[in-house]
Amino acid sequence: MKVLYSSVVIAVLVAVAVALPSKTKEEIAAEENQLVEDLVQYLEAAPIRKRADQCSKQKGDNCEYHCECCGAAVTCNTIYVGDKEEYICNDKTK
Repeated sequence: MKVLYSSVVIAVLVAVAVALPSKTKEEIAAEENQLVEDLVQYLEAAPIRKRADQCSKQKGDNCEYHCECCGAAVTCNTIYVGDKEEYICNDKTK
């Protein structure tokens, strides 16, 4: 009896698997192309922040990145003026 039930269950599962619609190569390619187009649009819309290539700021100047600040021990540090955050080139030791 168990063998009969098992056979019926297996047959039903196989029939369902075969009957399920599968995607064609064209549908898969179309979805892939749509994903690529979406990615390109996202990259075009995303703001690009250019990083500094060399030091151009001295101690006390406003900065965004450590590499903008000139000097062996100078980094771009966060300071607070009231509730506002500002970044200035300053000694690491201070």
